[in-house]
Order: sequence, then structure tokens, then C-alpha cells
Amino acid sequence: MSRGRRWTNRQQGDFLLRLGRLLEQGYSLPKAISILKLHQNRWMQDGLQRVYDCLKRGYALHEALANENFSRDVLGFLELSEKHGDLRFSVMEGGKMLQKKEEMKGRFIKAVRYPIFLFVVVLCICFVLFRMLMPHFLSLYSSLDIKFPYFTMVMISILKKIPFLFFMFAAFIVSAALLYFTFMKKMSPSRRISLLLRIPVLKRTVIVLITHQFSIQLGSLLKGGLAINEALKILEQNQYMRFFQTEAALMKKELVNGLRFEDIVAQRRYFVPELSMIIAHGQSYGSLGKELIAYSEILISYAEERMAKYIIVVQPVLFLFIGSMILAMFVSMLLPMFKMMDSIQ
Repeated sequence: MSRGRRWTNRQQGDFLLRLGRLLEQGYSLPKAISILKLHQNRWMQDGLQRVYDCLKRGYALHEALANENFSRDVLGFLELSEKHGDLRFSVMEGGKMLQKKEEMKGRFIKAVRYPIFLFVVVLCICFVLFRMLMPHFLSLYSSLDIKFPYFTMVMISILKKIPFLFFMFAAFIVSAALLYFTFMKKMSPSRRISLLLRIPVLKRTVIVLITHQFSIQLGSLLKGGLAINEALKILEQNQYMRFFQTEAALMKKELVNGLRFEDIVAQRRYFVPELSMIIAHGQSYGSLGKELIAYSEILISYAEERMAKYIIVVQPVLFLFIGSMILAMFVSMLLPMFKMMDSIQ
């Protein structure tokens, strides 16, 4: 097993892309690994040395990288290609897949980081103002026999409950995490996917990602010259993709029963509807493998566009919420002052 630090998705993606380029230049797998060891951090050199040793002992690449805790999606993809596919293509695509995932995650974090920081700062200011200043105002107003405006009293009541609300929020996050690890992890992949598809916000994204994975995995096998039934058999044997293991077995049975492959795919609600049309078109022209790979690239571009739309929506909503909080804070502070001035007159 691996020791030391864990590879991040970005580091995994960079490594796979560099490895793929060396393989395209004609280097053997062990030789490419030994070259990539140069000019790396010590812990990464140790990891690549373990990968190199595994390869020299006859292990497959996916087995060597599994010991370094690489992404299971990439490991499954590599296992398929090492059996009946183009390893160089799979290594490069695995690297691109991880890099795109990290890019989308980075863009989303960058978009929400400043608004969240601003929200926390404003919340702290509100808390200090209403905890430190408001008691003095309360004593002053009570001595003058002036009552706080209703809106200000509501704000004070809310801010007094902030510690409790934070505690409840933290308890919710911890409970959700425990629920996930105790129940979701024990669920079958099919059951887990069905549950995710019931969440409206996640449904479309989950469908696109599942279709992308299925398309690129099946496409790479078909591109290598396998028939659909043979490709499904290999998917069924993949140890890293439990969801596709089950689905490939069911699809094989339905093919044996005489159903057309495009009809089988059309029945699955976790695939985008267009996938069945792509399959029908690819089969009619004898280029199903290439068309599935091309379609997988379209899907990942679509996922990036959806992420960009989410960011466009999330940022203004967060800023609007923060702006409303600031406005409410100042209004609640100013209203008592106006009331006091009226009483003095």
C-alpha cells in the first residue's frame, strides 16, 4: 500500500497526461515512469518508484496506481483499455477527465469564495454590533422610556440566536455526513444513483456524467474492434465500476432476449435521451466506437457550460443576500435613532 501524502486529482491528471505523451512518443510504460520520476518532489518520487516496481513485477498499470489511491473512475477506465483497448488513449483521456473535474471545481470555488468570505465578515460585524452596542442603546432607550422599533427587535432576536443556528447547522452537516457514510456507502450503486436522480438540482448533472462515463468506456472498447456483447462482458468484469458492472450484465441479458441496443439504452432514465439516437446512427454507419467517444467530449463540454451557468446564478444570489443583510443591519440601527430624535423634538 502507498505511504506518505495522497495524490490530488490535479497531480493525478498532470501525471497521466505526461505519461500519455511519453507513450505516444514510443516509450515503454516502465521507461516512461522512470523518466517522470525526475524533477519531482521526494514523496512523489517514492510513489512513482512503487509504481515502477509493481510494473516490473508484472502488475498492470491500474493495479499499480490503485496502490497510490488514484481515482476509481480513472482506474476503471485503465483496466478496460489494458484488456481490450488503446492504453495511450485511455491514459490521456483519464488525465483530461481529472483536469476538467478540477478546473470546474476550481472555477466554482473561486466564484463563491469571496461572497462567502464577505458573508462571514458581515455576519461577524452584525454579531459584534448587536452584542456590544445594542445593550447600551437598550439601557439608554429604557431610561428615556422609548421602545425599540419592531424591525430592530426582530433583528436583535435573530442575531441572539446566531450561535444556536450555527450549532444547528454544524449538527446538520455532521448528521448528513454520518448518514452518508453509514447508509449511502452501504447502498448498491444502482440504488444510490436512483436516490440522486430524485434531487431536482442534481438530476441533470448526474445523468450527463453517467452518460459521459458510459460513452467513453464503451466507445474505447468498440473502437478497439470488439462487438457490443463482448464490450459489455468486459464492463461487467470491471472491479472499479460497480454501477456499470450491474448494468452491463442486465444489458447483455436483454440483448440475448432480442432487444436492440439503442432500445435498451433508451429505457434507462439515467442516460440522456440523445444517447440512443447516437447509438442507432453509429451502428448504421459502422462507427459506433468513434461516435460514442466524440459524444462523450460533447457531454463534458455541456457539463462545463452548465457549471458556468450555475456560477453566473450563484454569484448574484449570494451578493444580493449579503447586500440585503447589510441593508437590514443599517436600517435596524438607524430606526431607533430616528425614533429617539422624534421623541426629543
